[in-house]
Amino acid sequence: MTFLRRVRPWHVALTVAVWLAVALLVQRWIAIHLFDGRELEIGAPDSAWQLELPWRASRGEWSGRDFFFPMGPIWQLLAWMAAGPGPIDPARALSTREALFFALSFGLAGWIARRAAQAGWARTAVFSTIAILATWMESLRALVSVAIVVLYVPADPDRPPRQREALAVAGATTLALLLSFERGVQAIASVVAMGLAEIALRRIHRQPVRPALLRLGLYAVALVEIGVVVAIVVAPILGASFPRYLSESLRVSSAYAIHMSLPWSGAASGSTRRTPRACPICQRRSSWQ
Repeated sequence: MTFLRRVRPWHVALTVAVWLAVALLVQRWIAIHLFDGRELEIGAPDSAWQLELPWRASRGEWSGRDFFFPMGPIWQLLAWMAAGPGPIDPARALSTREALFFALSFGLAGWIARRAAQAGWARTAVFSTIAILATWMESLRALVSVAIVVLYVPADPDRPPRQREALAVAGATTLALLLSFERGVQAIASVVAMGLAEIALRRIHRQPVRPALLRLGLYAVALVEIGVVVAIVVAPILGASFPRYLSESLRVSSAYAIHMSLPWSGAASGSTRRTPRACPICQRRSSWQ
C-alpha cells in the first residue's frame, strides 16, 4: 500500500507511453525481418492500394490531383514518407507506415487526454484507454474525428466563442478532408451534432442559446473561409483543384460505399484475383512463395 501511495499519475502515463513505444519498435523489427510475401495475399485488396499509393507518390502522382481515391494526399504523403527512399520494399513500407500511424495516434491520445480531462489520475486513465484502443483499432483516422470534436468543445462554456478557436477547428477539419474525404465529412457531421446538442442542453437548462449558435456559426464561416483560401491559393500552387477534389472524392466514396454493401465473398474473390494487376509493385510476381 505504501508503494501505491507513492505512485503518481505521470508515472503510470510514462510507463504506458514507454511500453507502447517499445512495442512499436519490436513490432516493426519483427514485421521487417520475418516478413513473408504470402502475407500480401491474405489482405490482397488492401495490400495493393497501401503499396501503390506510396509508389505513385514516388513517381510524382498524388491523390486528389492526378487521380482520386478514398485516401487523400495527406494519407499518401505519410505512407510515402514511411516507405523511405529508393524502390518500394513491401515489408518496410507496410510496417513503417503502421508504426508511424500508431505513433501519431498515441500523440493524439495524449493531446485528447490533456484537453478533455483534468490533471491527475483522470487524465492518465483517459490517455491509457485511448492509446490502448488506438492500438487495437489500428486506425489513425478514427482518432482524428474524436480530436476535432474535443477541439470544438470549449474548455469554458461560459466564455464567448472566439473566431481563432473556430479557425482551429475548421483547419483541423480541412486536414481531415485531405487525410480521408469520408473522415472529413464525418468530422463535420460530428461538430454539427455537438453544436445542436449544446443548443438543446442550453434550452433544457434555461441557459442562453446565443453562445452555442455563435460557436456553430463561427465554425461554419471559418470552414468556408479556409476552403476558399485552399481553393484559390494553395491548390493552384500545387497544380490541383480543391472543388474538383471534393466532387470527385464524393463520387469515389459513394461508389466505394455501394461496393462495400455488396456480398463480400464475390467482391473479395474478384478483387483478390485482380490484385497482382492492380498493384504495380506486385506485377513482377503473380504468386508469392
